[in-house]
Amino acid sequence: MSRWRDDSIAWQNNNSGDIPAIDDAQDKLLATHLVTLSSLLMHNTPLLDSESAQCAALVAWNHYWETGNEQQGTLFLNQAYRLLLYEVRIGNDAGGWPINVPHPTISTRGSWLSALIQGVSLLILMRAYVLTRKEQFMQAIKRVVRTFEYDILDGGVSAPPGVDGICFEEVAVYPAAHHLTGFLCGLIALQDYVIATRNGRIELLVQCAHMTLHRLCAEFDTGYWTRAHLLQYDLASTEQHLLQERLLHSFSSSAGCMECARRAERWAGYAVSPLARLRASLRSRQLDFQRMLLKYMRAALFPKSTTEVVRIVIPITAFPLSGGMRAIITDADRILRKDWQIAYLTNFVGANSGEYIIYRFGKAWTHPWQFPAVWFYCLAGGMKLFSLLRQDAGYQLLLPQDGVFSSAFTTIVGKLAGVRVVVMDHGNMTWLENPVFRAERLRQPEMESASRLKRWRAHIQFQCYWFSLLLLARITACLADHFFIPGVDGDEETDVCRYLHIEPSRVTRYASMIDPGQYHLLTEDEKGQKRRRYGIDPEAIVIVQICRLAPEKGIEVSLEAFDSLFAALPPERKTRVQFILGGDGPLRQHLERQVQQRGLSGSLTFWGDLSRQKAIDLLSLSNISLYSSLRGVGMPLSILEAMASGCAVIATPEPLANVTLLADGRGIVVNAGDAPQTGRALMRLVNDAILCQSMGKAARDYVIHHNHPIQFGRALARVTGCSSLDALKGESTIW
Repeated sequence: MSRWRDDSIAWQNNNSGDIPAIDDAQDKLLATHLVTLSSLLMHNTPLLDSESAQCAALVAWNHYWETGNEQQGTLFLNQAYRLLLYEVRIGNDAGGWPINVPHPTISTRGSWLSALIQGVSLLILMRAYVLTRKEQFMQAIKRVVRTFEYDILDGGVSAPPGVDGICFEEVAVYPAAHHLTGFLCGLIALQDYVIATRNGRIELLVQCAHMTLHRLCAEFDTGYWTRAHLLQYDLASTEQHLLQERLLHSFSSSAGCMECARRAERWAGYAVSPLARLRASLRSRQLDFQRMLLKYMRAALFPKSTTEVVRIVIPITAFPLSGGMRAIITDADRILRKDWQIAYLTNFVGANSGEYIIYRFGKAWTHPWQFPAVWFYCLAGGMKLFSLLRQDAGYQLLLPQDGVFSSAFTTIVGKLAGVRVVVMDHGNMTWLENPVFRAERLRQPEMESASRLKRWRAHIQFQCYWFSLLLLARITACLADHFFIPGVDGDEETDVCRYLHIEPSRVTRYASMIDPGQYHLLTEDEKGQKRRRYGIDPEAIVIVQICRLAPEKGIEVSLEAFDSLFAALPPERKTRVQFILGGDGPLRQHLERQVQQRGLSGSLTFWGDLSRQKAIDLLSLSNISLYSSLRGVGMPLSILEAMASGCAVIATPEPLANVTLLADGRGIVVNAGDAPQTGRALMRLVNDAILCQSMGKAARDYVIHHNHPIQFGRALARVTGCSSLDALKGESTIW
């Protein structure tokens, strides 16, 4: 062994290639890591085939390290060259060793990569390069490292759990399972690569993955045992648990992380605790029994699927209708139907439904908006979905469009049928902890001038309705496979997920989609012509607000702000300002009286309920868009549409996503309910046409980049399922 080590040091002192000279301590550390990893993995993971080049190289290196037998060293290098021979190029600058057989527990299609195989191969190639300084090894190392930078959708092994996380996947397919063993193997290999190369970009990647590990460890740790992965929350076997503990201990030693070291020590304590082992054994038997019972029930109740077409069912309260989540789903339908066959399950069928496959359930009184109708809604929807899945086995995904009522019956039936359920919540879950919404519902009978008896009955009904929502939300939180929620981390949806004990790895936040092709910027001549068609002065400064005329939209604040703006403007500018209010709702008559009392009838126009195309037309001819909601969730479509139309936007921070959307001069954020501040923001834009135009341009550029259908499609592919190598989507995105 001494001759090999002397040769290695001599080559290092040449300081050639991409790995700089490393001292004896570093060389011994890297070599020891390879020995440790090989001894842990060779007999504890089914992914390492005994006939593979990786396994043969690990065996040879172990023998060489223990005995110093130069024949074993030569055999190790021969296996490293064999790795190069079997490497498969991925894209322009990546490479790896895809696995072509299905995984025993995770659903895979075609070939797929593994962070475990990539990590082991990286360590072998690095050791071979240190010993030989052959450039072919270095080039292969760079290609392997590239797979850790690429998302699974681009042919890599990285997946983003939660917000701004990076996890290296042992089974690199979507939906990602987050196996801890593969994650740690990839992390250890990259940590050694950073030690050897001092590569700053990969060091940042390792730091991000390290922070993700800290967050995910809380989900892997049950308090008495560990989980093998986070897709089905099965407990690890004894062998898997011990392997995870030792890998975490090895990484903590390499990274010098005390938190990981303490976690590894705790897991080691689980393994020697008779009570913990008994509890883990009983829990595993319980899960096995549940799985076996469900298997027999599915075989008896639901036929096996033989279709290759991806078919999904979207349960939704009403469809197709304009506005809100239904407009979002209508836009998404145009994107998804290219690859998927979509059916809708709804309680109310709107107009223009001929182009969709729609199944209706229930009656007009089985709606989800009051007690006890909400329970009849769930019962009718569940029975219809059960019947649909039993008659037709081709559905692979259920995509309910709220996190409370539709998702409750969907998750129950989906769990029984063995169909993946991804909940797309558009704000319904936030009702559980939103005092503004609760106050609005309690105040509604008073606004309708109801009698005392009716108000008392409505109060009792609402209390029962509130309890029903909480129960249905907890059913969803317990049974749903994943939550796909628009918005940004830290908003009300984040709080309610924490309240319902929904694990962060089961939640994906995404940016709502906007199709820029529908929103064309008009030239001044085109805008003038369109304004004339609608009876608007071509030289007018048009302020628009499109929303449902309901209390939560804060329209009274908008009227007060416009009143203060109108009072402060000089007479010659007053004639140019036009405020258009688009939409309809319960406050329509009340707002019309308010406009008359304030003397704004000549400058403020109600356009009533708008079709989608008319709303787009209105935005295209406007200068300023106003959003005054007192409460909001997700990522409001009205703001995205205004930004895509090139309007300067004034909005409240309800929801929190508005702050992100309008940051860096893309708009103005005002406090919710603050009419004077809103009025000052309007005055600023009305008096500065250049600022208004530049703000609108920056807003449009932002949503085209961040809210494009391609970005939405990639986010949806991550939660619904996509093979890593056989169905690459979009252009490569590097971490």
